[in-house]
Amino acid sequence: MSISINRKKKLPGHHLFIAALTLGMAGQAAAFNIDAGPEWSIRWDNSVLYNLGFRAQNIKDGIGNNPFFSESDYKFSDRGDIVTNRISNLSEFDAVYMDKYGVRVSGSVWKDFAYNDDSVENNPGLPQALFGSYSSGHYSNYTKRYYRQGGEFLDTFVFANFNLAGRTSSIRVGRFTQYWGNAQFYGGLGINYGQNPSDGIKGLTSPGSKAKELTIPRAQILLQTGLTDTLSLAAQVFGEFRPDRKPEGGTFLGTVGFGLRGADRVAVAPGTFVPRGNDIKPSAGDDWGVKMTWAPEWMDAGNIGFYYRKLSETSPWLFFTPTGSDYHLTYANDVTMYAISVDTDIGDATAGNRVSAGFELSYRKNAALNSVGTAAVSDPGATDGPRGNTLQFIANGLYGIQRNAWWDAATLIGEFSYQRLMSTTRNEAMALTENTAACPGGADAGCNTKNSWGVSVFFQPQWNGVFEGVNLDMPIFVQYQIKGNTATVAGANREGNAIYSIGLHALVRSRYDATIAYNGYRGRDNGGGVGNGLGFFNDRGWVSLTLGTSF
Repeated sequence: MSISINRKKKLPGHHLFIAALTLGMAGQAAAFNIDAGPEWSIRWDNSVLYNLGFRAQNIKDGIGNNPFFSESDYKFSDRGDIVTNRISNLSEFDAVYMDKYGVRVSGSVWKDFAYNDDSVENNPGLPQALFGSYSSGHYSNYTKRYYRQGGEFLDTFVFANFNLAGRTSSIRVGRFTQYWGNAQFYGGLGINYGQNPSDGIKGLTSPGSKAKELTIPRAQILLQTGLTDTLSLAAQVFGEFRPDRKPEGGTFLGTVGFGLRGADRVAVAPGTFVPRGNDIKPSAGDDWGVKMTWAPEWMDAGNIGFYYRKLSETSPWLFFTPTGSDYHLTYANDVTMYAISVDTDIGDATAGNRVSAGFELSYRKNAALNSVGTAAVSDPGATDGPRGNTLQFIANGLYGIQRNAWWDAATLIGEFSYQRLMSTTRNEAMALTENTAACPGGADAGCNTKNSWGVSVFFQPQWNGVFEGVNLDMPIFVQYQIKGNTATVAGANREGNAIYSIGLHALVRSRYDATIAYNGYRGRDNGGGVGNGLGFFNDRGWVSLTLGTSF
C-alpha cells in the first residue's frame, strides 16, 4: 500500500528538525543521578517521544455524509493527511533515603502541531448548523489540552518501608496507580476496573497497549504487609475520583459526542441540540479495597489472590432531563466486587514449552449497565441508571518461543474475556437489554446481551544484530469480539469489532527506539457508519512513525 503526503497539510520541516535534534541530544546524555551521599539514591529520568501519523484511507461517503460522524472524519479528510505530529516528554524524579523512605514525582508535557488549527472541520455539503459537539465550532479547552498542547503531573507520592510485627511492610500516600488482577488487554472487565481511570485516547491510538499502561494515577493510601511466610495483605482507600478519558469529537479518532467530556452539546437529531449540564461525580472517599495473596509452596512461584472492593464506575451514564433542557454525565458508585485470581506456570521450562498463565474471576454487584440515556419523567433529578449483577472471567498466557529458522526469539500473548449478565436489579426499563422495549433487537442493534466473549492476541518475533547495534522486532496485535455485547458501561466490547496493528520496531544501540506501524479498526456497518460498535471507524486506518529515547 502506498500513501502520498497531502501537501495542503504537510509536515512543517522545522518541527521534524526540532524533534530529531531533541532526540539526538537526548541520546548523548545519561540518566541524571544526583550524588547526595551514600544514604541517598536520587535520580531524574526523561523520556522523549515523537509521533508522526498519516491517514491511510479516504473518507467513505456513507460515514462522511452522516452528520453524527462528519466532524471527526473531515478533520483530516484525505489519504496522506497528517493526523498527528506530536512531541512529548515524560519526566520522572525519584529520591530514596536508606532504602526506607522516599518520594516520587513524575509528569508529562506534550504538543501536537497537527492540531494547531482548533477549528472543527465538517462535510462541506452538510450545513454546520445540523451537527457538531462544540457550539462555537472550535475545540473546547478540555479538548485542546489533551490534543493540542498540555501537561499534567502523574505520580506524586511519598512512601516508607518498615517492619510491622516482624513482617516487611510499606505504606504509600499520594497520587499513583495500583493495578490488581491479571488482565492484560481487557482492563474494563478485570479486577483492576475502577482502581484507576483509563486513558482511552492513548488506548485507541496505540492498539496493543496493555491495560496497565493506560492507567491514570489517582490519590490514595496503600498499605501492604506480610502476615505469614505465605500470606500477604494489601489495603487501599482513595482520596479522589477521576473519570476515564475518551477520544473527543472532531479529532481524527473522535466518536459521537455522547458521553464526551470535551463537548458542550450533543445532537439528538440533525439540527437539534441539547446543551451539557454539570457532571455528577461520586464522593472521593467511597472507594476502597483489600487484597490477600496466598503463595503456597506447592504452587512453586505461583500465587492465589482474593479481593473485596467497593468502587465507583469510571465510565459514565448520559442522562437527558425529562424536559430536554440539558444532559449530564453521571458516574455510578456503590459497586461491590468479589474476585479471585490465579498466577501459575504451565508446562516444562526445560522442554521449552512453559506458559506463564493468569486467570481471574470477578463478580460485580450493583454494576452500571448500558443505558438508553433518559431519566424517568417522574424524577427530573435522576442520577441513577440501570444496575445489575455481572460475572467476568479472564484467562491469558505468555509463551516465549525459542529461536528457529524464522526468528531469534518470539513472544506470544493470548487473552480470552467473558462476561455474563446475571440479572438486572434496578431501573430495568432503562437498560439496553436485547429483546426488550428499550432495545427490541439483538447484538447487531447494539443491545446488551446475556453473554459476550472476545479474544486478544499479541505476537512479537525478534531478530538481533540485523545491523551493527540494531535489533528488530515486529509487534502484531489483533483484538476481536467474537460474540455478544458487554452489558456494563465498562468494557464497551461490541460483537464483530476488531482493532489491529502491525509494525516494525528497531532498538538502536540499546537507547533509541523507532517504530512504524499500520493501525486499523473494523466494526459492523449497517449503513452510514451506524451499526454495532466501531463501524464509523471503518475508513480511519492510519500509519504511525514513532521515535523515542530516554536520558
